[in-house]
Amino acid sequence: MTISQYLSAHDLEGGQELADDTNRTASVLLESEKGRKYAVGELLAEGGMGGILHAKDLNLRRQVAMKVMRQGTQASGNDILRFIEEAQVTGQLEHPNIVPVHELGVDATGNVFFTMKLVKGVTLRDILKDLRAGKPEAVRDYPLARLLTVFLKVCDALALAQQSCDLYTELD
Repeated sequence: MTISQYLSAHDLEGGQELADDTNRTASVLLESEKGRKYAVGELLAEGGMGGILHAKDLNLRRQVAMKVMRQGTQASGNDILRFIEEAQVTGQLEHPNIVPVHELGVDATGNVFFTMKLVKGVTLRDILKDLRAGKPEAVRDYPLARLLTVFLKVCDALALAQQSCDLYTELD
């Protein structure tokens, strides 16, 4: 089921308009024989609206991060639309410091999800927490110059996102 079909089936209007050349997408043609595209694993992180799961794309045989809505099929129409728009907008941003979105879809139980590149490493939140605690390895590994470089990369990514939002608003 495509996102457009899902929105129509649930009497929802909205989302970002994306080009759709054909209904015979690679994901449909490559779907595994059991009808599953992903093997879903452990919870990696949680946020206000959903969670990030470790998953394996069974077609491409690569590890990915899968974002799912916390409320699943019980989510409100507005929450579902915001989730879909998050995936669509993020998927249109191409920048080395923004995680690329691979797929936006609906699973067999009707839950909306999107998959992204799986990024391994330590979070900036954890680094800052360790620095505040005075952990020697954090102080050694993250001197001010390195932290400023990270900060500049975050600013670059935010600037691109803001420019994209401004352009989208102008086109409306």
